Amino acid sequence: MANFLSVTKGGAIRTIASMANQIVHFIRIAELRKRTSHSHSGVYHQMDAGLLPSSIKIGPKRVAWIEHEVDQVVKARIRGCSDDEVKELVRALEAQRVELAA
Repeated sequence: MANFLSVTKGGAIRTIASMANQIVHFIRIAELRKRTSHSHSGVYHQMDAGLLPSSIKIGPKRVAWIEHEVDQVVKARIRGCSDDEVKELVRALEAQRVELAA
């Protein structure tokens, strides 16, 4: 997997990784918080509860989230999905992540 650094004006998208011929955009916690309206600790509580995808380590002291995974969770919330439905979606997204990285 090749990694490339990409910085947008607002600094939202920091890294692009090519996995199985698919471009994957990573977002940092500040952007994740904007998209979900969760506090910093709220993000981690939601992640621990299985309601947000887990973060990915992108450096020694840096983590990020896969943009399309976060977007899918936000869209599910907009559609009115229950917590159980969102948990199932997160499990499916993370399973897909493993397949794409193989």
